[in-house]
Amino acid sequence: MLYMHATSSFSMCDDVAVEAFVGRPETFPGYANRFEVNQHIWGNITALRNYVNDQVTAIGIEENADIGGLQGQLNAEVADRAVDEAVLQTNIDAEATTRASAVTGLQSQVTTTANGLASEIAARGTAEALLQTNIDAEATTRASAVTGLQSQVTTTANGLASEISDRGAAISTLQQTMLTQFGIYDTSFLSILAVDSFGNTSTAGVTTSNTIDTTAPTPPSSVVGTNSDTSVTLRWSLSNDTSAVALRKSRIAIPALPTDGLLVTENTTTTNYTLTDLEDGTYYFSLFATDAFGNVSEKASTSVTVDAKPTLVKLVDRSEVKKGTLEITTDVTNPVVNAEIGKNSDSATVNIGATHTSSGTKLGVGSGSVGNIVISSHNASWVDQGDVKLGSGGGAGNILQSDGMVDISGSLSLGSDSTSSGNYSLSGGTLKAQTIVIGANGGTGTFDWTGGTLQTSGVIGDLTNKSGTLEVDSDRPVNVTGNYVQFASGTVAFTLKDSNPALVSGNKSVSTATPLLSSTGLLTISGTIIIQKSGYSPKPGDHIVLVNRSAHIASKESHIASIPTFVLPELDSRMSCYTSAFETEGTIAVVGSSSDLLASRPLNFPNPFKLTTGTSIGYWLNNAADIELRIYTATGSEVFRKSLVSGVDDGAKSGYNKVPISRDIIGTDLPSGVYPYILISNSKVVGKGRFVVRPQ
Repeated sequence: MLYMHATSSFSMCDDVAVEAFVGRPETFPGYANRFEVNQHIWGNITALRNYVNDQVTAIGIEENADIGGLQGQLNAEVADRAVDEAVLQTNIDAEATTRASAVTGLQSQVTTTANGLASEIAARGTAEALLQTNIDAEATTRASAVTGLQSQVTTTANGLASEISDRGAAISTLQQTMLTQFGIYDTSFLSILAVDSFGNTSTAGVTTSNTIDTTAPTPPSSVVGTNSDTSVTLRWSLSNDTSAVALRKSRIAIPALPTDGLLVTENTTTTNYTLTDLEDGTYYFSLFATDAFGNVSEKASTSVTVDAKPTLVKLVDRSEVKKGTLEITTDVTNPVVNAEIGKNSDSATVNIGATHTSSGTKLGVGSGSVGNIVISSHNASWVDQGDVKLGSGGGAGNILQSDGMVDISGSLSLGSDSTSSGNYSLSGGTLKAQTIVIGANGGTGTFDWTGGTLQTSGVIGDLTNKSGTLEVDSDRPVNVTGNYVQFASGTVAFTLKDSNPALVSGNKSVSTATPLLSSTGLLTISGTIIIQKSGYSPKPGDHIVLVNRSAHIASKESHIASIPTFVLPELDSRMSCYTSAFETEGTIAVVGSSSDLLASRPLNFPNPFKLTTGTSIGYWLNNAADIELRIYTATGSEVFRKSLVSGVDDGAKSGYNKVPISRDIIGTDLPSGVYPYILISNSKVVGKGRFVVRPQ
């Protein structure tokens, strides 16, 4: 809408004003003068004013009409809503009436149900009363049955008493017959009474008197013992009143009582017995006779000495231990040259328990001969300054090492010709050998390596490290002419020195270096790899070639990357290594500086484990030291403590150590869970770890 308002503030005679408003007359052609022009303009203004007033009036009328219509609509809406509210109130009243009626009906149903329930309760009371009557009748019937059963029991008891009486007479007759046969008498009385299931005892019983034997039988006589190498044969004679013989032996004294010593045999009626596989020494024997009544005789004794030692009690130059066993318990410092153990179809064993020095020892010399050396003591130290041969000329040689130290300056040959065989079993201790030859010249050789430490410059044949430690020194690389296989519980330990043919400095090619560990066959490594340094300071750009390029990763059967090297960056006091070219299924343990007692954090394998099968805690000591192992529960309670002696016990020696843990060692069962442990030396905690025990 357009609203206009016109106001005149001038008169029609005010030419100036009109001129100012409308302009000059020459702009309006057809008019004679200004007056006509002004008159014309004023007429237009008047007409415009009337038009505007008419429009305003019309608009007012239209707006009033719109407002009236809107008011009418509002009134109609209010009326409609009032009608809707009235209808809603009517519906609410109707719903309330309906629900009140439903409540009344429900109350009626509840009343009906309550009346029915009361009737049912009354009916059940009647039924229970009837059931009680039936129970009383059943009880009366069963009481009558029990009375009848008691009568039957009484009748049976009387019959049993009669039968017992008859059997008692038969027993009496039998006893009299036995006593008459042996002729040794004592008097006893036997009464037999009958007792029924109610505890009633019969008044009439069977009474008889008998005579029994209480006298011990005559001991065996003419006891004689003879020996033959490692066996003993005993012979004796028996008396007529003996029904069985027991033989007992002792290494200390004659068994004086039937419970002394160890039982060899009993309830035998023979007059001889042979014992085999006896060690050297004196054996004491006693025989005890037993009669039919269980009486035991006095002892009949003898003693026999077994002597199966070789004829030579000391190894000397070119000596021969032909057969038997020789114990070396005192130090032998002068070398025994060309000793032969087991010769000419005989078997011989030498147990080394002290320091023993030799040169050129041979085991199993000649067809059918067997020679053995056993090293199982901490104090054992065998140094051979020449070559050692196990099996030659058709013989068999065996070395069993579970502890101590063996140092062979020359070669160790296992089966030196096509008709001979040799076996070296290494389960503990340390073996040093310049070269190990497994099966030379067509011979049969085995190197069974299940524990302990091996130091060597080379192996001809296949070498399998099941659970031992191969120590590789950088100035003494190890080459295996065959396969080298290391199991998951095995370890290879590299020591890096300045005199290192495997070291490549600067920009030189790694192909100019000698690998620390190489093989001509498959080189498979699992388990633990340890790297330590001794007098070596790595520099930026240094490369150490650990293995040759033919090495394989265990169970993956894939080549190590094209350059199998460890890259040693600039280091601080603690050594760290990085490589993307060498991997292992086990743990790579990096050894710290020599100022630390423990080279790395202790680890145990397997983990988790069952306590029945056990685990081993492994760690590297930079030098021998007294170690104390303590094991705790997760809440801090100590469950085990063990002290290890410096340089003597596994766990306290310089180098890699393993401490076994199992239920037998701990002495008790441990619940499944996590168990922290610590290693203490000189009152300080030097290492700690934890293991997990699985449910049995």
